[in-house]
Amino acid sequence: MGDGAGIYVASIDPCSRRPSGPLRPFFVSTALGRDGARLLRRPADVAFAPDGRLFVADDQHGSVYWIAPDSLRR
Repeated sequence: MGDGAGIYVASIDPCSRRPSGPLRPFFVSTALGRDGARLLRRPADVAFAPDGRLFVADDQHGSVYWIAPDSLRR
């Protein structure tokens, strides 16, 4: 995937359950690997852990990344 591969979020209207605003970037891959390709090529699925971590599966790269809140203890 080209530039801009990432995770985007939208506000949802609680009554209609439809997006109520534009998409906003949550995580956009800007890091490059050794071969010069973007590290996150195509986020295919996301899941949350009970502790708040967000897992992102990249089916082009065969990788799973996780993003954690600053408040999560190491």
